[in-house]
Formats: sequence, C-alpha cells, structure tokens
Amino acid sequence: MELKEAREKLNARLTCETLEFYSALGQGCDKTCDECAFNYAQGNMKERRDVLNMALQSMNKIEQLEIDMTGYESPINIVQSVQKDIAENVDKQIYTAIQQVGVIVNKDELIKALSYDRNQYEEGYKNGYMKAKEDLKTALTDVSLTDMQRNVISAILENLF
Repeated sequence: MELKEAREKLNARLTCETLEFYSALGQGCDKTCDECAFNYAQGNMKERRDVLNMALQSMNKIEQLEIDMTGYESPINIVQSVQKDIAENVDKQIYTAIQQVGVIVNKDELIKALSYDRNQYEEGYKNGYMKAKEDLKTALTDVSLTDMQRNVISAILENLF
C-alpha cells in the first residue's frame, strides 16, 4: 500500500469517528455505514491493520530521526512483536468467545471463509471503483468542455483514482 493511500484511509477513519462523536449530540453521522463513503474509504480490516502498522513504522522512523538529530532517546518504545502478539490474542479471544456461546466452529474453515469474504469484498471494491472512474469519464464526454478543461479534469481524476 502506498503512503498516499494509507493517509487517505486514515483520514477517512478519523472523519468517520468524528462524525460518530457528533451523532451522540444529534449532529453528524446517521450510522448508515453501509451507505457511507467514509466507511468504504477506510478499507477492509486487513487494510486498516496495514495502515496502522504503516503509521507506527513512520512514527518509529521519526523517533529515530529525532534521536539521531538530538541525541535524546525516549524512555518509552513500542515493540512491534508485542503489537503482533496482541492482535493474535484478540483473534484467539474471538474464537474462544464463539465457542463459549455454544457455536461449534471449524477454525480452518472459518479462516477460509473469512479470507474468501475479504477477497470478494476487495474485488467488489476494485470493480466499483473502476466503474465509478469510467462513469465519470463518460459523464465528461457528455458535457460541453474545452479540450483544456477536459485535460485538467482528466488529470485530477487520474490523481484521485
């Protein structure tokens, strides 16, 4: 994942959480997440984890640059292996909770199904994204624009998509 894409997903998450906060005050989000652009802009769970990992790696690099420049080292460090262990423990806890409720789950089949669902989601997202891009291009050809205006708008769309 490119840094630009990670930043966009992180901004979408922040916007979503801000809207959710204001919804408690009767403003902002109406909690129809399936219809919300910010929900889809955040990506799926794997992409969200990747974004958080990229953010942590960036923070670690910045911290190392500060140490190199100032000679000061923070007494607190985030250990990446511990973060991975926490994520694995959460996965195990979810599996355990499902079993405690009395639902019998074949762990391997569940992982296959979840992986399949993620792949389907990613494929659907890519297809929807490409369709939106094509629809915008088609709409541009239907509008009366100068060649220069069309080129500028096309360049903007290329950067967006």
